[in-house]
Amino acid sequence: MQLSFGQKLLIAVGIIILVIMGLFTFAADRRLQSTTDTYVNAMLDGAVQQSTANISDWLNTRLDMTEATADALVETRSDNMAET
Repeated sequence: MQLSFGQKLLIAVGIIILVIMGLFTFAADRRLQSTTDTYVNAMLDGAVQQSTANISDWLNTRLDMTEATADALVETRSDNMAET
């Protein structure tokens, strides 16, 4: 089968377009992957910082309650007085 010059040119241009589109797709995918990783890591860091602050506040509240209970029980001499 003989191809005319126009058909050969059309095939060559089609192949070039496919290669260029493949390269653009690959580059865009890599960029999107990098950007997504950056945003996900930033969101995780923010969530960890918020959780750490909440846990710290909760522990400090429990410590304050324990210290207040200890201060209140300093003068007690028996278990019955402590329960009251």
